[in-house]
Amino acid sequence: RAARKIRSAVKLFSRFGTTIQHPHYWPPLRPITEDSVVCYSTFTSANRLYWLPWLLESWKGPVSVSAYVSRNDYYVLDTVINYLKVCYGNAMERVTIHLVYPANSRPMFGFHINDTINVKDLDCNDPRSAIEEIFEILGSNSSATLSNFPQNQLRNLARQSCDTPFAISADVDMIPSPNMYENLSKFLLLRTDCKKCAYVIPIYEVETKENFLPSTKKSLLHLVKLKQARRYHIAVYSRNQGNSHLERWEAGNEFNEKDEVFLWTLNGSGKSSAQYVSSAESEPFKEMYKITTYVEYWEPIVVLKKTAPEFDERFVGYGHCRSSLHYELNKRGYHYWVLDRAFISHFGFQNLSSHPAFRTLEVK
Repeated sequence: RAARKIRSAVKLFSRFGTTIQHPHYWPPLRPITEDSVVCYSTFTSANRLYWLPWLLESWKGPVSVSAYVSRNDYYVLDTVINYLKVCYGNAMERVTIHLVYPANSRPMFGFHINDTINVKDLDCNDPRSAIEEIFEILGSNSSATLSNFPQNQLRNLARQSCDTPFAISADVDMIPSPNMYENLSKFLLLRTDCKKCAYVIPIYEVETKENFLPSTKKSLLHLVKLKQARRYHIAVYSRNQGNSHLERWEAGNEFNEKDEVFLWTLNGSGKSSAQYVSSAESEPFKEMYKITTYVEYWEPIVVLKKTAPEFDERFVGYGHCRSSLHYELNKRGYHYWVLDRAFISHFGFQNLSSHPAFRTLEVK
């Protein structure tokens, strides 16, 4: 068999010439409708794409993904995407994926025979294990960490490739709450005139035994009460979300014993599905409070107009990637509002004892 070759696509050099980008390399099969208001943009390497099914299950709108590869990992990425299309075909029709690789370390096209794996034989209910198996068969390291990862280049490509007036830029392992797309769209349709508004979405770490995530704000606050959820990076670097003043957000909708807990999981059914939420969650989001302070190194996840400033691409690796944007937005006079019921979940508690040493070095 002949090895697959890279398909023709628009090729662009990044602003500083360090990467080559192919926007919409794997385009969506379902075109974005004219009434689409907001897109979820993210970035990843091939070994982290197992989070994408989680994102697609809770977010029902368009998704834009920048995928970073080098050397023979192009073939791993292509196989992973084929697996996701087989297992999550309808949801993957909403996804556009952009190929990015280092200008001085281009993928070794023709190195692997891509169709040696029958992706239909892989487990659709366990994307993490399936993708690790793909890496093993193709002789690549699924746990490898890329140094000088161009996060902000990837963020900018994914966000600017959204064909909607608003976009969220978040990491691939940050999972939006169910119904966020629908309720956020209703909200944003009434906020198109505010050119310098940033809408903050609180983010929480979640530590549950069976990989369940909260479906509603009250359910999240119940997990906080049980010490199974907490504010993102609160134990690693409290400034990360500190200026969001989430104590105010938590105080606005306390959980009581009469409330029902709604949790969901990947491929869940009935009450364990992302779709099973109370009717009250179908209401548009609202601004809960305005943030009038600014603290350096603050890194909230926000909804912005696509006309907003881009991330500073001089920052690579780990550290200050998102905070540099919010420093600029603050200087430009942007107004920050925290949304009342929207939130994002991140699996696992982040602790200094388990924090990778290379990340501390990259921050310095």
